[in-house]
Amino acid sequence: MFDWQAFLGWSVIVHFGLLLVATLMVAGATDWVVRVHQKMFDLPRERLLMSYWYFLAFYKVLIWALFLGPYVVLRWLM
Repeated sequence: MFDWQAFLGWSVIVHFGLLLVATLMVAGATDWVVRVHQKMFDLPRERLLMSYWYFLAFYKVLIWALFLGPYVVLRWLM
């Protein structure tokens, strides 16, 4: 039988780790990140900065909805 509780628990840890790395990259190496993405997409700096923070917020909501929420429910039920 597949252990959904362990799978969801490790998924939460991995995804929050990725979220932390992405947040540190955007917050700590902003100029480098903006420079790389401006070469790729030719967008103004303000638009890129707004897009980064929207992405991080959306990713956090997805982690809560798809991994942390079900994990908490399974922990509560079992």
